[in-house]
This record gives sequence, C-alpha cells and structure tokens, in this order.
Amino acid sequence: MSGDRSRYHHCSVNLYLRLLITWIRGRTLSRLGPWDTHIKPMRVLPTDLDLFGHMNNGRYPTVLDLGRIEHMFRTPVHKEIDRHGGYFVVAALTVNYRRSLLPWQRYDIRTRFLGATAFGTFVEQTFVGVGEHEGVVYAHAMVQLRGLKKSGGTMTDGELYEIFGPVPDGRGVPEWAQQWSDASRQAAKQAG
Repeated sequence: MSGDRSRYHHCSVNLYLRLLITWIRGRTLSRLGPWDTHIKPMRVLPTDLDLFGHMNNGRYPTVLDLGRIEHMFRTPVHKEIDRHGGYFVVAALTVNYRRSLLPWQRYDIRTRFLGATAFGTFVEQTFVGVGEHEGVVYAHAMVQLRGLKKSGGTMTDGELYEIFGPVPDGRGVPEWAQQWSDASRQAAKQAG
C-alpha cells in the first residue's frame, strides 16, 4: 500500500511541476492572438506510461489541459476572461487515438480555438510527432468549454466576443463537432 501512495505522490509532483512550467512559459513566451495556433513541446515521461509501455490514454486529457492553459496565458484570453469575471470549464471532450506515444518520445500539442459562443467554446487539439516522427498525428481531440461567471450563470455571446474578437475567415466549428456536442448533451440528459 505504501508503494501505491509513493507512486501516486510522485505522479502528483510530476503534474504540479509540469503545471508550474506551463504557467511560467505562458507568461514569458512571445504573445499570441486568441485565434493563433499554439504549439507546446512535450515528452512522454515514465509517469505517463501504462502497463503496455505507452502513454496511458487517461493521461491525454491532463496533457490537453496544459496545452490550453499555456495557450490562454500566451494570449489575452486569460486576462480578458478574468476581467469579465468568468472562467472556463470542460463541458465535453472527445479524443481519437491514432498511434501510441512511447517512452521519452517528443511531441507537440497544437491548440487552436474554433469558435466561442455561450453554447460552447470549441478547441481543437492535436498530438503531433517531432524529430524523426515529424508531422505524424498521434491523437486528435475536440474540447467543448463552457464560459461560466464567478457570480453564477453562463457568459454571453457578447462577452465572449469581447474576449476573442471576430472569428477569422475560414475558421469555424465543424458540423461533426456540433452534432457530437448535441448528441453528448442529449445522452447526458437521458442518463440523469
């Protein structure tokens, strides 16, 4: 039992260290616009592995959080949402796993916003190989965020527009992601 606690403690320290590095990088790297694609370099650590020796599928959502956090700190989004008295929570997440990430392998998390409305703020995130695996897609995720107000309720379209500005030409939420979001919401209602 003490070995389990020790491993859990080591994993927690690892995640907090990654979060601290993410916070520092987000505040010190060059600024980005809210619609720019953010690239966060990562490496598969031993604490990311499962029994089969590749990155645990449960680790991907945690790493995706780091990509979004760094993106928000490098853009005006973090300060603007705070100024509006809001914050984001994950409302839905889907990941398509395509290839295994192996120990010590380097990869990038590419993060970009696709649309921001009160209904849902959609973020596309991709795990892409670097070095000898340059450009290989290992996993693709669609994340639906909900902008909530600290005082209660949901952020409005107008507030989100003030935070993000207009959606660039050619950018938008794909139809499949909207259908997935609708289906997911309906399934949650039926389950409750």
